[in-house]
Amino acid sequence: LRLHEALKLFADVLEKGFMTDKSVTIFFNKYDLLQAKLQNPEKATINQFFDDFPSKYDARNADDVCKFVFAKFLALFNQKHPDSKFPPRWHSTYALDTEQVDNLLGDIQLELIKKNVFSLF
Repeated sequence: LRLHEALKLFADVLEKGFMTDKSVTIFFNKYDLLQAKLQNPEKATINQFFDDFPSKYDARNADDVCKFVFAKFLALFNQKHPDSKFPPRWHSTYALDTEQVDNLLGDIQLELIKKNVFSLF
């Protein structure tokens, strides 16, 4: 499963120290396509591949799936960088939404400003 591979790769990158004192953003690309796929009852759901998917979440709800997946990445990050001033964030992007690029760039700019302000103290 690609998600297992992505988590392993993320853990390896963290282990190498490349993300020390860095702002990290996890992207959920093609969120709209994920929503459509989850609505198809013939498609598998994440709880079939991850036994720890919480029962309070809906495996056919894209927000719940993204929260769960982000929590996996966040747990790996927090194991390696428990005192980080820059906890990871996540963004969902849509395959056909060009307006979202403006929002994303605004968020990135905000992260850069925060990092520069922290460096002053």
